[in-house]
Amino acid sequence: MRDRLAEITSSTAATERELAAATEERDRLSSALTELQTAAGETGTAVERDSAA
Repeated sequence: MRDRLAEITSSTAATERELAAATEERDRLSSALTELQTAAGETGTAVERDSAA
């Protein structure tokens, strides 16, 4: 019984570490996407200004 409890505890800790790593990766990708969207918006605005001139 104790071996099974230790196995579950270890598995849970590993899952929590994987979840934390995945959350960090999601946050990093979300930030990169926001930067790209901002840059694309700025570029689009510049193109629109150039076209209007």
